[in-house]
Amino acid sequence: MLKWDQLWQAPSNWSAPRYWYWLLVFLSLFFAVGQLGLKDEIKPLVYLLTLSGLYVLCRYHPELRFSPLPLMGLAALIIPLISWGLVVWQNPDLASSSPRSEDLADKFLFIFPALVLAGSSRNTLIFWGMGLVAALSLPWVEGSGFSELQAAAEGQRTGFGRHIISMGIVHGTFLLGLFAFFSRLVMRPRFSWWRFLLWAFLVGYLTFTLLASQSRAVYLGMLLALFLGLLMLAWHYCKQSKQLLHHGKVYALILLVAIGSVKLFEENALIKSSWERTQKEIEVYQLVLAGDWDQIPQNSAGLRIHFWKDVLAWSQERPIFGWGYGAGQKMHQEADNWFGDRYFITVHNDFLELLITYGLVGVGFILFFYAYVFWSLFRAWKHQLMDSDFFAFFILFFAFFLINGVFLTNFLFRDTIYLFNLIMAGAAGYIIRMRWLRDGG
Repeated sequence: MLKWDQLWQAPSNWSAPRYWYWLLVFLSLFFAVGQLGLKDEIKPLVYLLTLSGLYVLCRYHPELRFSPLPLMGLAALIIPLISWGLVVWQNPDLASSSPRSEDLADKFLFIFPALVLAGSSRNTLIFWGMGLVAALSLPWVEGSGFSELQAAAEGQRTGFGRHIISMGIVHGTFLLGLFAFFSRLVMRPRFSWWRFLLWAFLVGYLTFTLLASQSRAVYLGMLLALFLGLLMLAWHYCKQSKQLLHHGKVYALILLVAIGSVKLFEENALIKSSWERTQKEIEVYQLVLAGDWDQIPQNSAGLRIHFWKDVLAWSQERPIFGWGYGAGQKMHQEADNWFGDRYFITVHNDFLELLITYGLVGVGFILFFYAYVFWSLFRAWKHQLMDSDFFAFFILFFAFFLINGVFLTNFLFRDTIYLFNLIMAGAAGYIIRMRWLRDGG
């Protein structure tokens, strides 16, 4: 009979009693599989995960207590409080009724699942696999089921149960994961046809769901991420030419799957609709290049340009700590920017959203966070604590996520916040493992 400790690898550095460990494992898995579609239903479990993880971290792991990631989590609680306090003091009419620290701190939930992932490839893939199951089952969880598939096949934009663009980013990330982990999923311990066919089916389905977003930002992010992936793959095989010859037939199959997917969707209404919308908005980019700002139309691309100009104007008045929670929505209300029957709520750019909300402090904080994570992952890979396919996937994910963050406020949407925590939990697990080994644990 298969035991839990055979399926899930417990870290040797764990200092707390075992019941704390398995409690965090089950809560982390519930988070991975439930947070996307059942956020309200599992909210008590997420609170329990946070409190339990915080207790274990502070009580049993002093070597991690004051490490950079927990300290950055603490900073994510403090920065909104300072921002809110300054607005209450200086501009009370524009201050929210109470501080909202969770607006920034909810991006750091990943720290607690990372304690039990602990740099284990097996644990991390199981955790991410739960996320894939959640994304695939979401239309049925939300009650739409096959109607979403039918709508997408007819050329309508759909998010398969959630926000259209943010779910395109979720599906695109899992698609990148299938490419990055192809060798691990299909080739090990040896090539398997049934695993290849399952992989090919998932690639085709996720390609379809990504196209259904009809988001030019998602398409652009995916194209650039895939191009970056091809460069990394070419560099890898230039160093190890024998592997290219050994796996040549298999990678030819991958190429056939890619060509087949392109041909399958070539005449699809999804592609035609997206291309027509892109052609209509090319004039926006021409006007921007010409510097003719006043003539920019109020279409999708044009609105973003107007929003970004307004953000820069607002930020000049409070450049250090910003205007606090909800600043983007207040800006839209003052500018009378309507989205259907309500005001817009975001400025459609992650870094500009941080700028207007938490000022240069908020932008600098996130830039420091990204730099620290990338440098730590690079060190983990260089010290052979992380396999190359994981490092490649993290690079592709951050490239894809950041590119989309230029056109959408990822940090304000439920789906992309969940995705960020899901992937970052795996990354933070490797960072924690490296710290344990450095400390001689």
